[in-house]
Amino acid sequence: MRSIFTCKYTIVFLIAFTHLNAQNSVKDTVDAKILDNVEIIGTWAGDNTPVTQKTLTKKNLNTESASDLPVLLNSTVSSISSSDAGNGIGYTYLRIRGSDQTRINVTIDGVPVNDAESQNVFWVDLPDIVQDAGAIQIQRGVGTSSFGPGAFGASINVRTAKPSDAFGLDAQIGAGSFNSQKYNLALNSGKLGKFSFRVRGSRVHSDGYIDRAFSNLYSASLQTQYESGKTTFRANVYFGKERTYQAWNGTPYFYYYNGDKTYNPSGLKTDSTFYDDETDNYTQVYSRFIVNHQFTSHSRLQATLYHTYGTGFYNQYKNQQNLSDYFNDVNGYSDLIRERWLRNNLYGINVNYRLSAGRMVHIIGINAQQYLGRHFGIVRQVLSLPDFQPKNYYDNDADKNEQSIYYNSEYTAGKWTLLGDLQLRRLRYNYQGFEQNGDLGPQSADFLFFNPKIGLSYSLTKAINIYTFAGIGNKEPNRDDFTESPYSNKPKNERLINWEAGFRLEKNKLSLQANAYLMRYKNQLVLTGEINDVGAYTRTNVNDSYRRGIEFEIHYNATQWLTFSGNVTLSSNKIKFINEYIDVSADTSGAYEYLPQEKISHTNTDIAYSPDLICFSEIALTPFIRTGSILSGLKIAYNVKYVGSQYLSNFSNPNSKLDAYSYQNLHITWPLSLGKHSLDINFFINNIWDNQIISNGWTYRFKHLSDTPIPQNYDALGEGKGYYSTIGLFPEAGRNFFVTLSYSF
Repeated sequence: MRSIFTCKYTIVFLIAFTHLNAQNSVKDTVDAKILDNVEIIGTWAGDNTPVTQKTLTKKNLNTESASDLPVLLNSTVSSISSSDAGNGIGYTYLRIRGSDQTRINVTIDGVPVNDAESQNVFWVDLPDIVQDAGAIQIQRGVGTSSFGPGAFGASINVRTAKPSDAFGLDAQIGAGSFNSQKYNLALNSGKLGKFSFRVRGSRVHSDGYIDRAFSNLYSASLQTQYESGKTTFRANVYFGKERTYQAWNGTPYFYYYNGDKTYNPSGLKTDSTFYDDETDNYTQVYSRFIVNHQFTSHSRLQATLYHTYGTGFYNQYKNQQNLSDYFNDVNGYSDLIRERWLRNNLYGINVNYRLSAGRMVHIIGINAQQYLGRHFGIVRQVLSLPDFQPKNYYDNDADKNEQSIYYNSEYTAGKWTLLGDLQLRRLRYNYQGFEQNGDLGPQSADFLFFNPKIGLSYSLTKAINIYTFAGIGNKEPNRDDFTESPYSNKPKNERLINWEAGFRLEKNKLSLQANAYLMRYKNQLVLTGEINDVGAYTRTNVNDSYRRGIEFEIHYNATQWLTFSGNVTLSSNKIKFINEYIDVSADTSGAYEYLPQEKISHTNTDIAYSPDLICFSEIALTPFIRTGSILSGLKIAYNVKYVGSQYLSNFSNPNSKLDAYSYQNLHITWPLSLGKHSLDINFFINNIWDNQIISNGWTYRFKHLSDTPIPQNYDALGEGKGYYSTIGLFPEAGRNFFVTLSYSF
């Protein structure tokens, strides 16, 4: 009940503060110095660009925390984060407006980060990347044109900071609950003639809240810059390496509700012990060379050459496997240990040209990239065969070629700004898929997408701006959609039509945004439970679905020592018509058999993982700011997050519904200045009231006809009339803390 009241009061605050008269303070906006002489990035929206966006600087993020970027962005509008390990370190995930990471386009300095095949973003491969960020812009909805997989819920554009002109050293050391540790060291060379560089190294470790869900994360970056007249050269490398124990299976429903909330079934062996190397191991290197040339004060060209290399595998202990499923010349059943590998390269170049001509700003951009991926598996050990030598059991290559071009133009006439944005995107995906006879063979898919957007904004005053936006986005299916589908029934591309309308107020004390949105999908790919002709559960195109809602955001500097911020999202997320397919089995008179799937039709169901209500609010105090004492910089921030109930499937089944949850965090910052040296102490207490939180999960529904019902245990939750659900849950940690010491000069 307290959580609901908190969310209601947040809404009241948002409405009440729209009538406040702002006076003197500092706006929570992007530092203009960060945007001086920056690269041309077509995805970046300006203050008056008619798109729904939020821009954050590094100081807006808790960079002292050991948490991954999705957790740091959890306070932004319509955002929900979760993690496999339960404490925000390791495999972490972000949803915006209910859309998962495969539908959020992520770029770093305009270079796509989403994996070309799965379209996912693996933040675990970019540990502590926030240390290199100068600013981050989140665009909700289709947004402006970007490179890589299309934005179907939002886009996240990370702009890295350049090396500082002054020599400096930054160091962090932190420790907290679950043996969590963070170490960070960064060196800025300062100006060395025309050359400068910045080098950073980080290590993050945690044992995790969930059993055995440890994370060992390493990252490093090198950023260099050389200036020659009107031309700037930058060479940047970002390195990430991770080893994490698998926790992506979740905690089984009955373990969680019978007191074993941190149980992790991954690595379970036949003898009921756990394999200690059920781990995920991956290394990724992002490299780019950027040339920026200013022809005149009105025109500039930027070219970026980039390469992303990744290699790694996850290890699995598999119980009583049929060896003939792996090799033609080996029979019988045995426990075995296998590795599933991915080794890939992404090569690309993008070029952007910007021209300011009178009232118009034109940006033209092109991108060409090639992805090469090799998927292969190795059986390392067959426990019943001591002389077994490791051998491959599958080898599956894929490549994806993509070219895109966009034209973005903004026309300003007095108080009006008109946006036009046109993108043409072509791609070809070659993969190993099922042929007509059921055998694997080379397959290909070709797509040509046209993504137009238009927007209009009007400045009522210098402080108040209103806007409207309409755009179309198209998105190709992912790797699994293709490789698991039969030859005669390939998935279709998804299409999104997005409308936005909003209001922005920026005064010295007050920053306020309010907007409404409608996102209507055609052929959205969702899981229905249906088994296709090759025996696989694949996503199916549904004809008509939508997301619509209203979003509010506020930042108010009430006094020199008191700040309030908050946001609220109210939404409806529906599929108009969908068929649910349920596996059916029977066990009558001692005979067990599988029956044809049962089909159940549903109308107006809720889209999975899409709560109707999301709230965040924070009050920050600097109580000693006027004292001039050593405590004058001490800041105390208390925040509350509320997430409404949500379903784990697309069928609004009450048996697979996650309850609403909330939690409160406390962050205390104490900066100390010692001449040219500074020491900051940061203390985080997360989930202060030790609330029970389940932020994510999965479900599998089936029907079993038997004279004796299945017992209520680990395997199945009975729904009645022979229906059952197997449910996996991802709990978040209770009360926990983290302390960081940061030193710089």
